[in-house]
Amino acid sequence: MKLINVILIIFTVSCQSVQSASKPLPEYQPILEYVERVGQSEALNKLSAQCPRQDLASNADLLGRSPDNSCLSDSDKTWLWVILRILDQNNSHSAAIESLVNIKQVLDLYKADLHAEFPKVAPSLKDLPKLYGRDQFWDRVTVGREKTRHRNRLNDADSFTFGSLVQMEKYKIYAQNQRILEKLVNSHGWPTWSEYGKKVSHTAWLITQHSDHNVAFQKKALGLMKPLAQNGETSKSDYAYLYDRVLTNTEGKTLYGTQLVCVNGKYQPRNVIDPEGLAERRKEYELGPIEENLQTTLELSGGRCGR
Repeated sequence: MKLINVILIIFTVSCQSVQSASKPLPEYQPILEYVERVGQSEALNKLSAQCPRQDLASNADLLGRSPDNSCLSDSDKTWLWVILRILDQNNSHSAAIESLVNIKQVLDLYKADLHAEFPKVAPSLKDLPKLYGRDQFWDRVTVGREKTRHRNRLNDADSFTFGSLVQMEKYKIYAQNQRILEKLVNSHGWPTWSEYGKKVSHTAWLITQHSDHNVAFQKKALGLMKPLAQNGETSKSDYAYLYDRVLTNTEGKTLYGTQLVCVNGKYQPRNVIDPEGLAERRKEYELGPIEENLQTTLELSGGRCGR
């Protein structure tokens, strides 16, 4: 073989190696390698370990980032559950990997849709409603018009598994939006109706309502909203919903009955304090009768509860 041909072959192989090395690995790859190394039983123990909740939007997405090496980030825990479920459902390792790759491709298609529709922004308070669509996007993938756009590429079992990744992405958005809002509120205060309008104020509330990963911020926002709700500068019903959210997150109770649970196939308000005064409190804070709320929730959930 001529020397020039040998050089060309070496150069081609080298380029391919560089391209392969530069191509980012899917985020599940370290988790998959871990499962293959220790086995599914040991990996299941890692999944069931009792760990403190971690920031879903952090970059700590690799195994062994916790101080005692026993806990996973929430993202890793989700991927570990997905991988274990897929391995358990498929007869062969190659079929499991095919399902995993397909699920990841569908997730990436939805991510591309999200970034195309809602480009990343660093908004002012007036631009805050731009984050509303990002907040709602993954819900639309679950029950809205985006549900079948790409999910029809998955079989029923993989579509169910994919739902866990949708939840993970949704909570990532919640955490990202919360950090943006917190910076704005720290600089400008809570957005009032008179200065910013009802849509901006409502979006700020929605982001806070979905910030269960940061109850301290929810409490802070609640304190800022209270005088504004009393003075007609923000929504009384939004304030009541956030009040119950904080109370649920800290004590497992509600005052206005806005947080619901499913009991024996029916929705009911969660652990209401002073249930005899519930109707009066709901009226004062511009909430409709609890019976109407329960019926509406049931209808929105397709007439089913707890199934």
